[in-house]
Amino acid sequence: MVLKKSKLKSESDRDKRLQESLGQSESAEEALLKRCSHFDLDFTAHTNSENAPKQCDVIVEERTKQLRECKAELHSVLQEAHCLYKSLPKSEEENHYERWLRVTKTTGVGDADATEQIRALVEACAKTPPPPKRTSPKKPKAKKKRVESDDEDGGDDGDDKPKTAADLVWDLREKTHRIRRLEKELVGRVRSLRYFEGVRDLQKSKGVLPIHTCPVCSRPINSLADISILSSCGHMACHECLSTAAGDESCPIDGCRVAAVTSSVIKASTLGEEDTDSAKGRHFGIKLEEVMKLIQYIPLSYRWLIL
Repeated sequence: MVLKKSKLKSESDRDKRLQESLGQSESAEEALLKRCSHFDLDFTAHTNSENAPKQCDVIVEERTKQLRECKAELHSVLQEAHCLYKSLPKSEEENHYERWLRVTKTTGVGDADATEQIRALVEACAKTPPPPKRTSPKKPKAKKKRVESDDEDGGDDGDDKPKTAADLVWDLREKTHRIRRLEKELVGRVRSLRYFEGVRDLQKSKGVLPIHTCPVCSRPINSLADISILSSCGHMACHECLSTAAGDESCPIDGCRVAAVTSSVIKASTLGEEDTDSAKGRHFGIKLEEVMKLIQYIPLSYRWLIL
């Protein structure tokens, strides 16, 4: 497996966030190893990451920062695209940017929370007045260039010529492609943050349920054993509703179009409830502690392998 790294300057911020998520890995194998052992290899600069419950807080903090950076970049590109769109003459044919706006406003982006955030960015950009058109004060410099070029070939490179309508349409098309890439990244980051926040809340619940009724069937939820969470999008509901929807490769929550599978359904009871008060030192979670307790009862003469 090979990690694809883009060399486009326009995607530098996006690639930087991707590399941070993958631990600055050079290959997919290295990224997988780092993700599997991230308690020791990552977040060493954080003083509050000495155990699993606190580590989850660090992951949420990191995902929140990456989502904020993605939204800032998307807002900047949307502003540039909106200014380009306003400078174009009206046309009966729908361009790429108009098509993206129409789909975003009517259908959404496949996640209710992400759709709400992107629509808010679009509305904010629509209210921003376009920058004033520059009157070309660079004409004297252009004359000097012509004199120099006349000495060589007598030609004019035309660098200072204003862009035609076709050039602006092309620029807007490229901006729209970049918007779509950032849109997909934002949807993924919203889902990732929601999932880690859900896991953190479930592990630290201490008997306080994060939801009291299923958002799908309205069935009352009485314990953690009744709750499940989808790892693909972070939505919570009763186990029966999520399992049934995952069997159809979907999420039952309105507005979410994630392609879920049955293995994405995680029962809250399997996550364990962390005792954050007694979690001191290198405490890596309930599951690993239970595995270590089992190992202690294995006779020393036995051979065993942990996967």
